[in-house]
Amino acid sequence: MEFVEVPQDDPLAGPLLDDLQREYGSRYGRLDGTEYQDLRTYDAAEFAPPGGVLVVATVDGEPVAGGAFRRYDESTAELKRIWTAAAHRRRRPPSAGLRRRC
Repeated sequence: MEFVEVPQDDPLAGPLLDDLQREYGSRYGRLDGTEYQDLRTYDAAEFAPPGGVLVVATVDGEPVAGGAFRRYDESTAELKRIWTAAAHRRRRPPSAGLRRRC
């Protein structure tokens, strides 16, 4: 498993964000019929260094999990959209490393 720091619009994050949107939309759909707010509807700068980050976990180059955070102030950050693809849940991960892809 490898952890990759990516910008919000990186193609590596796309499939994961699509799956996340589908699952969250089916679980938490709004009563007024509008869709659940996708991570991509936020300003990408909120999840970019130095005040934030979007990390995607990959196995053999396939995105399998991810998450993001954005900083509010010097001591407070919000974790957003922590996610594992359904096919990769309840599995013990192999050893991991972190690299930046920006």
